Amino acid sequence: MDLAARHYHRALELGPKNADAQIGLARLLTEQHQPAQAAVYLRQVLDEDPLNSEAHYRLAMGDKALGLSVEEAHELGLFKSVKQARDRVAELYREMNNSGVGIERNCP
Repeated sequence: MDLAARHYHRALELGPKNADAQIGLARLLTEQHQPAQAAVYLRQVLDEDPLNSEAHYRLAMGDKALGLSVEEAHELGLFKSVKQARDRVAELYREMNNSGVGIERNCP
């Protein structure tokens, strides 16, 4: 096992729901032509955060490598939907900040 994989495994021992470590390990497994094993970690990420666009994208690429075209299309669709929603929220945020309209807060 290479050094990066050991570090990711150690990070997961310390924080079993660490999405960065799960995605990092999945990326390494995919590079080692082990997309089925990578999918395990990616599904764990999506169980905790269904809006994680990177996990959807990487899962779609793993499905493609496994010849699972229906699953690939599904994950790519989710990836695109999540990305569009996040992009729209970012756009609205920028518009709100540029318009001078702010949220007033009542402070006690």
